[in-house]
Amino acid sequence: MNDFKGPIFVVGMPRSGTKLLRDLLNQHSKISIPEVETHFLPLLINKYGEGFDFNPSQKEDLFNDFYNTTFFYLISQLGYKLDETFYTQKDKVNSWESFSLLVFSYFGVKKPADDLIYGDKTPGYINHLQLLKSICPGAKFIHIIRDPRDYALSVRNIWNKNIYRAAYVWNTVLHQTNEIKNRFDNDYIEVRYEGLITDVENTMKTLSTFLGIRFEPAMCTLSKSAENYGDAKGKSEVVKDNMQKFLRKLSKKSIEKIETITFPEMQRLHYQPLFATKSKQPGKLQILAWKLEDAYRSAKFHVKEKGFFNGLLFFVKYYKQSSWRKVS
Repeated sequence: MNDFKGPIFVVGMPRSGTKLLRDLLNQHSKISIPEVETHFLPLLINKYGEGFDFNPSQKEDLFNDFYNTTFFYLISQLGYKLDETFYTQKDKVNSWESFSLLVFSYFGVKKPADDLIYGDKTPGYINHLQLLKSICPGAKFIHIIRDPRDYALSVRNIWNKNIYRAAYVWNTVLHQTNEIKNRFDNDYIEVRYEGLITDVENTMKTLSTFLGIRFEPAMCTLSKSAENYGDAKGKSEVVKDNMQKFLRKLSKKSIEKIETITFPEMQRLHYQPLFATKSKQPGKLQILAWKLEDAYRSAKFHVKEKGFFNGLLFFVKYYKQSSWRKVS
């Protein structure tokens, strides 16, 4: 076993098993990952600069911005409150790494301790691997990948978003990640969602080796449901047959179009297309139309969940802070 101290970043497309994987990792006695996605790191790093010196006055501004994040709002809803321990550690923060570790440790599922490995599960950080590696040189990344046809179907089922834009984003993100992943040597690993749910023990053993920790059988079980939505909602066990649902729920025409859009990455990742024989990417106007459509449907989802005013306010704040918005 090595001396890996963290952090762990669980990344991937949303609706691809990142939440399930986080909850299984949290079953290990030495791993603690918050139950809410952070999202804000790229935004704050962009605002204050990667070389930010954490001088006292500006550090206070940084923390005030942190208190205004959707992460802080949502984690507070779970009952987390700031106490003297937080403020004592806050005074010691002198880098983006120590800032990140303070958030991951204080708001993790276990009480902070010197022998714990901390981490984060924010799918959108798949777009910011290089940035995260630069601020946390010891970080390890676990990228979970799901069949794009089931992924697109799940995105539609939960948020009523466009399945073809989902396919386009899946293909784009997977292509970009493949181009840079070799920069991280042994600090990056890919896991298939289908492999996780059908053989959870071997998958978690592989990840234990990757993280340099001893495998614990508890990593194969859930203490509570990992899902708030979808067919696995409310189930406290790994649902082994939660795949290939696109065969029953999507038309041949829809499957073929998704496969046509995702064809390059499906072939690379050995997902077998059923109907498509070549790649055809959508035009810029089509992509823009899908994006606007998805924005409307996302806002509608939050309004339905939280009421008109609160839902719209949350949507706007979430959109501004989301790690899916690439900051520069």
